Amino acid sequence: MASKIEAAQIASSAGVDLMIVSGLHDHPLERLARGGCGTLFVADGATRAKKAWLAGRLTVKGSVYVDAGAVKALKGGASLLPAGAKSIDGKFARGDVLSIVGPDGIAIARGLSEYDSADAVRIAGKRSDALPAILGYAPARSFDPPRPYGHVVKKAVLAITGGTGFVGTTLIRLAQSQGHRIPR
Repeated sequence: MASKIEAAQIASSAGVDLMIVSGLHDHPLERLARGGCGTLFVADGATRAKKAWLAGRLTVKGSVYVDAGAVKALKGGASLLPAGAKSIDGKFARGDVLSIVGPDGIAIARGLSEYDSADAVRIAGKRSDALPAILGYAPARSFDPPRPYGHVVKKAVLAITGGTGFVGTTLIRLAQSQGHRIPR
């Protein structure tokens, strides 16, 4: 079942609806078309190719555990700032894929790290204006390294993968499609 949910998350992040039907019967798609049952996962909307690529099958090298405020900001389209990162796990280099995990322990996003794991650990929980003193160099104003960036993961290279929002929305839609009333 976990692989089916993972497939649904990948499809949803790419803006594609997904129907899962039983393969235990002959001609499952024909059976579905005649009124058979299955589970429909409805995509929340189209996603740009880069975001779908990030949310998909790339190997995650580390995790950033964030607070509720960071979750809200990320879902609103913001970058992940060091202040929202509560802890770092794994060994990774700048540009590696990170899983961003909410306070409930559920991964909500993926993105490319602007720091290696050693520097990410040093700046987690700190304000962006404190980075020069912590890392020993001034904030980036150009592409000339080595200068700290004001964010752990930029919004341009961050994809919301769902987390509780995806699962909750999907389960509500599933229950409603089966005739269950969901209290608000």
